Amino acid sequence: DAEEGEFVTPQDKVATIYRGIAEKVDDPMLARQYWTRLAEIQEKLGRIEDAADSYEKVLALDPTDKEALEAMDALYRRTEHWVELVSVYRRRIELEHGGGEAETLYAEMAQAYEEKLGRPEEAIAAYREVLTIDPASRVALTALDGLFTRQQDWPELAENLETQLTLVETDQAEVDLMLRLAALRE
Repeated sequence: DAEEGEFVTPQDKVATIYRGIAEKVDDPMLARQYWTRLAEIQEKLGRIEDAADSYEKVLALDPTDKEALEAMDALYRRTEHWVELVSVYRRRIELEHGGGEAETLYAEMAQAYEEKLGRPEEAIAAYREVLTIDPASRVALTALDGLFTRQQDWPELAENLETQLTLVETDQAEVDLMLRLAALRE
Protein backbone atom coordinates (compact mmCIF):
# COMPACT_ATOMS: atom_id res chain seq x y z
CA ASP A 1 0.00 0.00 0.00
CA ALA A 2 2.94 2.37 0.52
CA GLU A 3 4.22 4.60 -2.29
CA GLU A 4 7.84 4.52 -3.46
CA GLY A 5 10.03 6.19 -0.83
CA GLU A 6 7.21 6.39 1.71
CA PHE A 7 7.94 5.27 5.28
CA VAL A 8 6.20 1.98 6.06
CA THR A 9 5.07 1.61 9.65
CA PRO A 10 4.38 -1.68 11.39
CA GLN A 11 0.68 -0.81 11.18
CA ASP A 12 1.03 -0.48 7.40
CA LYS A 13 2.55 -3.96 7.26
CA VAL A 14 -0.22 -5.40 9.43
CA ALA A 15 -2.84 -3.69 7.26
CA THR A 16 -1.30 -5.22 4.12
CA ILE A 17 -1.33 -8.68 5.73
CA TYR A 18 -4.94 -8.30 6.92
CA ARG A 19 -6.05 -7.15 3.45
CA GLY A 20 -4.36 -10.15 1.84
CA ILE A 21 -6.02 -12.57 4.23
CA ALA A 22 -9.46 -10.89 4.03
CA GLU A 23 -9.41 -11.04 0.23
CA LYS A 24 -8.60 -14.77 0.19
CA VAL A 25 -10.59 -16.20 3.08
CA ASP A 26 -13.76 -18.13 2.14
CA ASP A 27 -15.54 -18.03 5.50
CA PRO A 28 -17.73 -14.87 5.55
CA MET A 29 -17.56 -14.51 9.33
CA LEU A 30 -13.77 -14.73 9.32
CA ALA A 31 -13.56 -12.35 6.35
CA ARG A 32 -15.81 -9.93 8.26
CA GLN A 33 -13.43 -10.00 11.21
CA TYR A 34 -10.41 -9.26 9.02
CA TRP A 35 -12.15 -6.46 7.07
CA THR A 36 -13.38 -4.89 10.31
CA ARG A 37 -9.96 -5.04 11.94
CA LEU A 38 -8.38 -3.67 8.77
CA ALA A 39 -10.83 -0.76 8.78
CA GLU A 40 -9.95 0.00 12.40
CA ILE A 41 -6.23 0.02 11.57
CA GLN A 42 -6.82 2.24 8.54
CA GLU A 43 -8.80 4.66 10.71
CA LYS A 44 -5.89 4.91 13.15
CA LEU A 45 -3.56 5.59 10.22
CA GLY A 46 -5.87 8.39 9.07
CA ARG A 47 -6.81 6.63 5.85
CA ILE A 48 -10.49 7.48 5.92
CA GLU A 49 -11.36 6.37 2.37
CA ASP A 50 -9.53 3.08 2.83
CA ALA A 51 -11.33 2.47 6.12
CA ALA A 52 -14.68 3.23 4.49
CA ASP A 53 -13.83 0.83 1.65
CA SER A 54 -13.04 -1.89 4.18
CA TYR A 55 -16.35 -1.32 5.96
CA GLU A 56 -18.03 -1.54 2.54
CA LYS A 57 -16.43 -4.98 2.15
CA VAL A 58 -18.07 -5.98 5.42
CA LEU A 59 -21.40 -4.68 4.12
CA ALA A 60 -20.91 -6.58 0.87
CA LEU A 61 -20.81 -9.73 3.00
CA ASP A 62 -23.91 -8.66 4.96
CA PRO A 63 -25.75 -5.46 3.98
CA THR A 64 -27.63 -5.55 7.30
CA ASP A 65 -24.47 -5.43 9.45
CA LYS A 66 -25.46 -2.72 11.93
CA GLU A 67 -22.04 -2.67 13.58
CA ALA A 68 -20.35 -1.82 10.28
CA LEU A 69 -22.89 0.91 9.56
CA GLU A 70 -22.48 2.34 13.05
CA ALA A 71 -18.69 2.28 12.63
CA MET A 72 -19.03 4.16 9.33
CA ASP A 73 -21.39 6.61 11.04
CA ALA A 74 -18.78 7.28 13.74
CA LEU A 75 -15.96 7.52 11.17
CA TYR A 76 -17.77 10.07 9.00
CA ARG A 77 -19.04 12.06 11.97
CA ARG A 78 -15.55 12.26 13.49
CA THR A 79 -13.95 13.26 10.18
CA GLU A 80 -16.80 15.61 9.20
CA HIS A 81 -17.64 13.82 5.95
CA TRP A 82 -21.26 14.99 6.05
CA VAL A 83 -22.44 13.86 2.61
CA GLU A 84 -21.15 10.36 3.28
CA LEU A 85 -22.72 10.44 6.75
CA VAL A 86 -26.11 11.23 5.25
CA SER A 87 -25.80 8.20 2.96
CA VAL A 88 -25.04 6.04 6.00
CA TYR A 89 -28.14 7.44 7.73
CA ARG A 90 -30.20 6.43 4.71
CA ARG A 91 -28.81 2.91 4.78
CA ARG A 92 -29.44 2.60 8.50
CA ILE A 93 -33.00 3.88 8.09
CA GLU A 94 -33.67 1.22 5.43
CA LEU A 95 -32.85 -1.43 8.04
CA GLU A 96 -35.30 0.00 10.56
CA HIS A 97 -38.95 -0.87 10.44
CA GLY A 98 -40.40 2.41 11.67
CA GLY A 99 -40.30 3.38 15.29
CA GLY A 100 -37.99 5.40 17.46
CA GLU A 101 -34.65 4.50 15.90
CA ALA A 102 -35.76 5.53 12.38
CA GLU A 103 -37.19 8.74 13.81
CA THR A 104 -33.89 9.50 15.56
CA LEU A 105 -31.89 8.75 12.42
CA TYR A 106 -34.11 10.99 10.27
CA ALA A 107 -33.73 13.78 12.83
CA GLU A 108 -29.94 13.41 12.85
CA MET A 109 -29.90 13.35 9.05
CA ALA A 110 -32.03 16.51 8.94
CA GLN A 111 -29.68 18.21 11.37
CA ALA A 112 -26.69 17.31 9.18
CA TYR A 113 -28.50 18.65 6.13
CA GLU A 114 -29.34 21.94 7.80
CA GLU A 115 -26.36 22.65 10.02
CA LYS A 116 -23.47 20.98 8.22
CA LEU A 117 -24.48 21.00 4.55
CA GLY A 118 -26.65 24.13 4.39
CA ARG A 119 -29.49 22.31 2.64
CA PRO A 120 -32.65 23.37 4.49
CA GLU A 121 -35.03 21.91 1.89
CA GLU A 122 -33.56 18.46 2.39
CA ALA A 123 -33.70 18.94 6.17
CA ILE A 124 -37.39 19.78 5.85
CA ALA A 125 -37.96 16.62 3.78
CA ALA A 126 -36.21 14.50 6.43
CA TYR A 127 -38.28 15.98 9.26
CA ARG A 128 -41.41 15.33 7.20
CA GLU A 129 -40.35 11.69 7.06
CA VAL A 130 -40.26 11.74 10.86
CA LEU A 131 -43.84 13.01 10.85
CA THR A 132 -44.91 10.10 8.64
CA ILE A 133 -43.62 7.80 11.37
CA ASP A 134 -44.94 9.87 14.27
CA PRO A 135 -47.31 12.72 13.34
CA ALA A 136 -47.00 14.07 16.89
CA SER A 137 -43.18 14.16 17.00
CA ARG A 138 -42.31 17.24 19.02
CA VAL A 139 -38.71 17.02 17.81
CA ALA A 140 -39.77 17.24 14.16
CA LEU A 141 -42.50 19.84 14.70
CA THR A 142 -40.18 22.10 16.69
CA ALA A 143 -37.36 21.73 14.17
CA LEU A 144 -39.73 22.44 11.28
CA ASP A 145 -41.04 25.46 13.14
CA GLY A 146 -37.52 26.86 13.20
CA LEU A 147 -36.75 25.88 9.61
CA PHE A 148 -39.95 27.40 8.24
CA THR A 149 -39.29 30.58 10.20
CA ARG A 150 -35.72 30.87 8.90
CA GLN A 151 -36.87 30.08 5.35
CA GLN A 152 -39.74 32.57 5.74
CA ASP A 153 -42.16 29.92 4.51
CA TRP A 154 -45.21 31.41 6.20
CA PRO A 155 -47.92 29.05 4.87
CA GLU A 156 -45.94 26.00 6.02
CA LEU A 157 -45.23 27.66 9.37
CA ALA A 158 -48.95 28.37 9.86
CA GLU A 159 -49.79 24.73 9.15
CA ASN A 160 -47.06 23.61 11.55
CA LEU A 161 -48.36 25.89 14.31
CA GLU A 162 -51.88 24.53 13.79
CA THR A 163 -50.54 21.00 14.18
CA GLN A 164 -48.65 22.00 17.32
CA LEU A 165 -51.88 23.50 18.70
CA THR A 166 -53.58 20.12 18.53
CA LEU A 167 -50.82 18.67 20.73
CA VAL A 168 -50.45 21.30 23.47
CA GLU A 169 -50.51 20.13 27.06
CA THR A 170 -50.79 23.41 28.94
CA ASP A 171 -53.02 26.46 28.64
CA GLN A 172 -49.98 28.74 28.47
CA ALA A 173 -48.49 26.78 25.58
CA GLU A 174 -51.82 26.99 23.77
CA VAL A 175 -52.01 30.75 24.28
CA ASP A 176 -48.42 31.21 23.09
CA LEU A 177 -49.04 29.21 19.92
CA MET A 178 -52.34 30.99 19.24
CA LEU A 179 -50.64 34.38 19.57
CA ARG A 180 -47.88 33.32 17.17
CA LEU A 181 -50.42 32.00 14.69
CA ALA A 182 -52.51 35.18 14.93
CA ALA A 183 -49.44 37.39 14.42
CA LEU A 184 -48.39 35.29 11.46
CA ARG A 185 -51.81 35.51 9.82
CA GLU A 186 -51.95 39.24 10.45
